[in-house]
Amino acid sequence: MASQEEIRDIRIQKMQRLKELGMESYPSHVLRDFSLAEVKLNFDTLEKDGSSKSVAGRVMAIRGQGAILFVVLYDG
Repeated sequence: MASQEEIRDIRIQKMQRLKELGMESYPSHVLRDFSLAEVKLNFDTLEKDGSSKSVAGRVMAIRGQGAILFVVLYDG
């Protein structure tokens, strides 16, 4: 098992690699296409579109049911 210092060093290396690629490791703003409420209201229409959508929120709970995973999101 890796020590905490080794884990820290690996994380710092990953963060530096993201910077080299022009990415922010802890962005203060995340782009999203819809709020969770909008997705809930318009799910059928959005699903038929077939294109990728982005939502953002805080993971409040994760429940596994065999091969299925349920995630509870909160976006304020």
